[in-house]
Amino acid sequence: MARPRTKCLSLVLFSIILYVVGSFICLHIRGRGTAKFPGNVFAMERSNLKKSDLLHPQRNSAEARVNEDFDDYAEAAIGENVFDNELRNLPDIEFTNMESNHSQPLSGPRRKFLFVFRYYEQLGRATNNLLDLASLAKNKNRLMVVPFVNNSRMSGLPGGVSHYFRKQEKPSQKTYALLSEYFDLEDLNFKLKARGYSTMNSFRDLESHCAKRFNIVIHFLFDDESYKRDTASWYRVSENEVATMYNKARQHNGWIDCSAMKQSRLNKQIGFKVSRYICVDPEVIRTASDLEDNVLKGANCVGIVQWRGTGEDRVYFPLDTSISQPLRPSDLEFNPRLVELARNFVKNKFRGEFLGIHVRSERHIERKGINVTKRCMLKLATRVQETRDAYGIKQVFLASDLTDYGSDTLMNYAEADYRRSLSIFLHKALNHPETFEPNGIVYDTGAAAIVEMNILSMATRLFTMGGGNFQEWAVAIFRKRHNNEQTRVHRMCELV
Repeated sequence: MARPRTKCLSLVLFSIILYVVGSFICLHIRGRGTAKFPGNVFAMERSNLKKSDLLHPQRNSAEARVNEDFDDYAEAAIGENVFDNELRNLPDIEFTNMESNHSQPLSGPRRKFLFVFRYYEQLGRATNNLLDLASLAKNKNRLMVVPFVNNSRMSGLPGGVSHYFRKQEKPSQKTYALLSEYFDLEDLNFKLKARGYSTMNSFRDLESHCAKRFNIVIHFLFDDESYKRDTASWYRVSENEVATMYNKARQHNGWIDCSAMKQSRLNKQIGFKVSRYICVDPEVIRTASDLEDNVLKGANCVGIVQWRGTGEDRVYFPLDTSISQPLRPSDLEFNPRLVELARNFVKNKFRGEFLGIHVRSERHIERKGINVTKRCMLKLATRVQETRDAYGIKQVFLASDLTDYGSDTLMNYAEADYRRSLSIFLHKALNHPETFEPNGIVYDTGAAAIVEMNILSMATRLFTMGGGNFQEWAVAIFRKRHNNEQTRVHRMCELV
């Protein structure tokens, strides 16, 4: 009887070995992935993606409400990530491997990279900043890294950036979504390349080509008082020490070594070593060539703590000479599922023509107060009613920053009850227009804003109040859809 038992045991063991080996081979094959864009990135096979999807509700309206309560310059409170209240939990995996199943590794000789920890401001300006970075990176043919997105904000890290990183000593395994939740990345990279900009690659490529080391991490010394206070807070130094940093940089050809930056422990959050921390005065270093020749000096892997793009209180780097035609946010294609949501909304809510209204109240509330804001709203309502009567258009769609999923910086100037009261006033003045309610459809405020922008573009005429980067973007998309007919756009109470 021993021999049959031995044979049986041998067969069982052999079957187990075959199963293990077969499983390993299958996993290996699945992990290879394919790229849809030549040279690198972005075949997004969502059936395999181990993260939440912005287009599927994950929380109720109370949980989805934005309550970061930070202003344009502010960072997270001690011990928190910048967007801690909106983070999504993943299975216990390293964030550096998030894209491993969705793009081919960047092969060939070692490439130079430019990485941003945090992009400044909300969706409209942050997208402009991303395009400005693509121009800067082109100067020495550096590659960018695809940012992550969360509630209209962009970050290089999937868990946001904290300048008080002390709860853990490894990268956060919580994550935002990839940029593909907002934009068609294949189209974006194609247009960047076609127009002469630098293109984007995966974080994994940065990790591989830089061997988990930054040669230099830059902190720009922007010349506004709020930012200076934040710098002192981020790096745990006094405001007098920050003033000394600014003075020394200006006296030393626009840059100095900044050892105080180690206090933020940014290297612990990303899991990279950092050879040098450098503070750069953008009032002195005013071109990409100045930065490359005098500061970076050929460094392969460079990080930027906060990137503001070009303009006042930003950097002054001109557009790279290789760029044939500047890209604008309105040139970019959105995630097609967000566009489809907008189409379905219009199809289900409206019969024929409708008027679109976009109200940005933040600047009016901050600078002019509630009385002036209400007067502008009444002026807007009068103009809309005149147009309804003249053209026989009864249906109206409204998008504004007064909702709970609107501008997060508005929350610094207006409490929830204040915003709700003003929103009720506006709705009554406009005779109760249709609005897009994202609850149960999308939970990310940036995704909701993109849906609203596309709904507005389908209107017969567009009315705006307030101004701002996002509103300019919405107007540009509307005009593109309507063959740039200027008379279809009615601007009211603009504040620059």
